[in-house]
Amino acid sequence: MLIRHDIAPENYLADETDYPAIFPLFDNGKMKDGVATLINSKWAVTAAHCAVDLYKKDFENHPFLVQIGSRGNIIVKAIVPEQVGSAKPIRDGSGKVKKVKVTVRDLSYDIALLKLKNEVKHIPPISLYQHEDEVGKSILMLGWGDLGTGDKGIPRFKLVNDGKFRLATNKITETDGNYLFFEFDNPNSKDALLLEGVNGPGDSGGPALVNTGGETQLIGVSSGGRYKNIFRNLFSRKGCYGWQEYYIRISKMYAWINQVISENS
Repeated sequence: MLIRHDIAPENYLADETDYPAIFPLFDNGKMKDGVATLINSKWAVTAAHCAVDLYKKDFENHPFLVQIGSRGNIIVKAIVPEQVGSAKPIRDGSGKVKKVKVTVRDLSYDIALLKLKNEVKHIPPISLYQHEDEVGKSILMLGWGDLGTGDKGIPRFKLVNDGKFRLATNKITETDGNYLFFEFDNPNSKDALLLEGVNGPGDSGGPALVNTGGETQLIGVSSGGRYKNIFRNLFSRKGCYGWQEYYIRISKMYAWINQVISENS
């Protein structure tokens, strides 16, 4: 997570037990990478580009274990919209996956559904936000990704992933097609929030949560980021103040999600 430089980092720490439906895709015991959200007793959602890493792990032929609310489960299927492209494992002579051939068509469909082997009964899933009135909504982001601050951005030579669970807040400023956008405001800005932040490397696939009438709902899935200024993208360090995050809008993917779950139950 990329956080304000003038706020103590420990203020951004979150308790995993408060958000049991959020879980890491990859965990080697020291660092955690990629995030998914339980939206159904047997389905979770993440980014399509995170699903590519699942194919590298050959999850279709080997049990791929994830921990959801401290209990193990297995991902058995990853489904992405046909509009986003495809991922095809390339194997060596022994059948081991040596690389994944990725065909990219439209990254505004950067979302994936993950089917679980066992039904999750001990954790309530997070419901989906259906309305297209996202602009102005305050959101909560969660993840285990690399830590950085807005004054320095993402470290160039050393990514800092300590495996700690963090949260940050922001406010949606605009939407465009399947994307919703928000910016990393400088603390001097009137728009900066107390726990202002954006995602860092390793937070991909993570949720943007919104509170609606006392219920927490999933409004977006982390896809990527950039600066609005094209020259700053070329010459500035990523993740500094002014960085713009873009998430995939759940409201635009709602029909596809329901269709996939219905056809693959």
